[in-house]
Parts: sequence; C-alpha cells; structure tokens
Amino acid sequence: MKKLKPPMLAAIGALFLIIILGMSLYLSGVAYQTPDDIISLSDIEPSSTDIDMLEQNLVIAGQVKVDETNVKQLINSLKRPEKYTATISNMLYYGDVSGAISCKQSVMDNACRVDYLTQDGNIDYTQIYFDDICYTFTQKSDSFRQIPMGDFTWDSTAMIPTYETILQISDEYITGSRMYQENGEILIEVDTQIGENIGIYRISLKNGLLYSADFSKSGKMTRKLEVSVSSELPKEDDFILPSQTTPIYEK
Repeated sequence: MKKLKPPMLAAIGALFLIIILGMSLYLSGVAYQTPDDIISLSDIEPSSTDIDMLEQNLVIAGQVKVDETNVKQLINSLKRPEKYTATISNMLYYGDVSGAISCKQSVMDNACRVDYLTQDGNIDYTQIYFDDICYTFTQKSDSFRQIPMGDFTWDSTAMIPTYETILQISDEYITGSRMYQENGEILIEVDTQIGENIGIYRISLKNGLLYSADFSKSGKMTRKLEVSVSSELPKEDDFILPSQTTPIYEK
C-alpha cells in the first residue's frame, strides 16, 4: 500500500476541517430553530465546487429563525454563483389539460442566454439578454432581431421566477416561510398569496438560486416549475450572436 505524502495529508486534513467547521456553524445555527424546523446534513453530499458556497449560506441562514418577517432579507444575503447553467421546466395546467415548456438558461458576465426547447429537447429558438436589449435568433439563422426589454426581464419572458421575484413581492403578501431539507437539498420555502393566487417558492442554500415553485388559483394548480442547476458552466461562444465574432458583453 502506498503511503500518503505530506501534501496529500495536509489536503485531506484541510477538507476535514472545512466539513467540521461547516457542521459546527450549522449546528450552532439550528439552535435558533424550533424542533419542527431542525434539519439534518446527513444526506447532503455537495460536490467540491459547491462546498464553499453552501457553507457560507449555512452560516447566514443559521443565524436566524426563518419566518415571513425576515425571509426577504435572508434570501437577499445568500451567496450565488456569478455564472451558471440551468434547465427550467414549466408544467402549465388549464383545467384538466396540461402542457410542458422547457428552456436552458446560461448566465455569464451580466448576460443571459435562454434556449427554448422543443418537446424532444432540441433548441427551437434562442434569446440573449444584455444591457436592456433582447436579441432573438434561431440556430440556422445568420442574422438576429433586437428589441428593447422595457419592463420585461429574461426571467419573466422565459416564465422563470427567481430569488429576485421574491424580493419584489410586498411584505403583506408573504404569508409564511420555513427552512427544511428535501432530496438532499436544504431549502428556504416562501408562501405568498395575492387575492386567490397562491405561490410557493423554494430557494436552495447550495447556490442561493430558485429550486422550484408552485402556483395555484382558487385552489387549482396553474403552474409547477423546477430548476436544475448544472455543473456545466457557460462558454463565451454561447454569447456570440449570428454573424458576430465576439461575445455580446464585449461590445
């Protein structure tokens, strides 16, 4: 059996220190939760790239008991990646009929690319948002159209609520909040109600981004949304428009 060299031992020791520190900080934070709110890290197995962000967010979330009075401040304080790729699935309900809309979202250098997908997973068309302009094109086109975004955002046009959606909701419409674990994710859940419209948003502490959301009206489900953040990072080529040679954010 090969012996571990000092640098390897040091690296392993550092990793254990990070895990132990995170657990200690988390457990100290749970003391602020009620027994029903206490969650466990036993099933959490973050990748090495997620450990640092998860640990930071556990420290932030562990300092308070989450409720409707402080959840917006807490969500606003979470650490998030500067660039990421995610697949968003929207299931829409019209009475007894339902239909799915899916897209792939890539965020990098304050630009966002949204590929709208067909039912077989191919790209139908693409929109790139940057500096208040929306650029639209298809995969085979050698040109693009651009229009001012105005009051629209890449999230609203793609039917993708985000943590920012929650921050924009008036406090009077937030009816409850809690923190819990589900499927290996530590989540902050926010309940909202505006008239007969009820929205439930879930934010992941792993990355500070939206994890899922449910919407209903008059007791009937209208939309269910799930977000899957990938380990794949965006590439510069993703933000080059047809007939252009440089990414949109370098213009």
